[in-house]
Amino acid sequence: MIVFADADGKENRGRAVVLFHGSSAAGSLLTITPEWGGFNQMKAIFTRQAISETGSYQFSHMLGEDIYLYVFGDRMSSLNLTGIAFHDNCLGQDPKIGISKVIDWYRANRVARRAAPVQITIDPGTTFEAYLLGMQGQTVNTAQRLYQFSLNFAAVPPDDLDEVPGLGEGLPEVDEGIGTLV
Repeated sequence: MIVFADADGKENRGRAVVLFHGSSAAGSLLTITPEWGGFNQMKAIFTRQAISETGSYQFSHMLGEDIYLYVFGDRMSSLNLTGIAFHDNCLGQDPKIGISKVIDWYRANRVARRAAPVQITIDPGTTFEAYLLGMQGQTVNTAQRLYQFSLNFAAVPPDDLDEVPGLGEGLPEVDEGIGTLV
């Protein structure tokens, strides 16, 4: 099977594509628990990560020029993993194509099926506890059975932000008794 073709559709002779064993490519620290399985098992790779975090807050504009800010903590983050699923991994041992394996993984780990959150680690110090909400798949190349897929997660806000060095430094102190800036 030709995975990458040049502009006129011929094979890219003389080129090599190395696919590493394990759950992530060399240089990548992306890991997912429960085990994603890597390219050899899943016939799919991740190509993009998108993360969106926001706080829960409200601004109140008063008469005059006063504006009050009310902060209620953090909202759940939005996390999206996008990838490509291949027809085969060149090992020829499993007839199931990559997008079918991605769908199976989604169905086994979706929020309606799994009580515990999925753990997504993007580097040794950054792990998200997230619930798998949805999955999309689109055909990229019908002849080669190449699919693009996207897994959508809602991540639980971290509870350890007080331990982040430098967080909150330089902000004015708040008088806890009446909630005004000092």
